[in-house]
Amino acid sequence: NMYQLKDVFVLPLTEGNRCSYVESIATSKQPPMWMISHWWGTPFSHTIRMLQLQAQSRSCQGAEDMIYWCCTMANNQHDLTELEDADVLRSPFARAMLSPSCVGTVLLC
Repeated sequence: NMYQLKDVFVLPLTEGNRCSYVESIATSKQPPMWMISHWWGTPFSHTIRMLQLQAQSRSCQGAEDMIYWCCTMANNQHDLTELEDADVLRSPFARAMLSPSCVGTVLLC
């Protein structure tokens, strides 16, 4: 699940620069096509499968053709103070959803 992914994968890989996972691997900006809304307790393999099905339903070859905004990967898990802003429209979630490149939100249940 995302709790384990964060602890075992994201945090150790980003510890050196104390940045988000996306910041640590991306070579350019990653404008989101879809913002993911999900429960962190869902098994990660189920999350990936649901995203693959969503991508297929949008007539794409697979999830690798899409740019999904996922908080676990996009937010700096070492410093979440950005989430404390009283103005919800300045949150990373709102910025992703309101981005000109964002088609919509994918709700994973």
